[in-house]
Amino acid sequence: MGYYKPLPRRIARGQRFGANPGWGPNPPGGHNGDDYLSQVGEPVYAAGDGVVVFAGRFDSTYADNWGWNLNFGGQMVVLNLDGDTAPYVEYGHLSEVRVSAGDRVRGRQVIALTGADDGGTGVITGPHLHVGCLPPNFNLNTNTYGRVNPDLYLTDYPDETGTISAQSVTITPIQEDDMPSVNDLLYAPIPKYDVDGNEVGMTSLAEVTAWNEANFYRQRKLTIDAIKETVLGVLTSPVPNVATGETTNLATEVSWLPANFKRDGGGVDVDKLAQSIASAVAGTLNADTVKAK
Repeated sequence: MGYYKPLPRRIARGQRFGANPGWGPNPPGGHNGDDYLSQVGEPVYAAGDGVVVFAGRFDSTYADNWGWNLNFGGQMVVLNLDGDTAPYVEYGHLSEVRVSAGDRVRGRQVIALTGADDGGTGVITGPHLHVGCLPPNFNLNTNTYGRVNPDLYLTDYPDETGTISAQSVTITPIQEDDMPSVNDLLYAPIPKYDVDGNEVGMTSLAEVTAWNEANFYRQRKLTIDAIKETVLGVLTSPVPNVATGETTNLATEVSWLPANFKRDGGGVDVDKLAQSIASAVAGTLNADTVKAK
């Protein structure tokens, strides 16, 4: 049987299970759950029918806490779903908890609201929902502290199967003040990948666009500088004048050709050619640079 994901399909996931081993609070095996990039106040839906085994905050003495959880999870809810093969499901960083330990819940019941609570530890960069799954008869002595990929259990979206049951949700129109601000969107955490496509941490749209803009102008300047250096080298490189035996260069000849072509004659419109060359060079460099007299 499949169980329900905590949020609707429209809310994307950021840091996935197994990503970023050893980064921040992650264990050696990588992130031990999935992070959903929710804003504060989204309803969190129960994965299935079951019993609440914990609701509230853990302290920092992990060995005494259920599942070795720590205070950086902020407000949390842990469900023990019904059935011998059913998982335990953890929900963290909540802004509001709507159940208590010992309560029975139904699948797709609203049990909490999303938030950005990390118990004051400063380990999270923005609002999101952390979801972890532990199989029945779990072993905490693994490199992900007993957690397994939530996708093994949570397969269905709560808004795509019939009507939401049990606790009702009051729907109110979104007010302008409730809309995410530009800063909320710019600084919302998003995953960062290396050149091989591996997730290597978290970033934000603000950080990415600032880097891209700075890098773009840096690369553009380097390219233009290289073109200038190359063109100047061609224009000013000494070449022999076979008529006079003296040394000249292309910059001098570009200036000389329009003035002298009509006197020397010839079958090619050198005047027009020289003017085109001079205009092109002047556009790449500047008018003062190509004056070679």
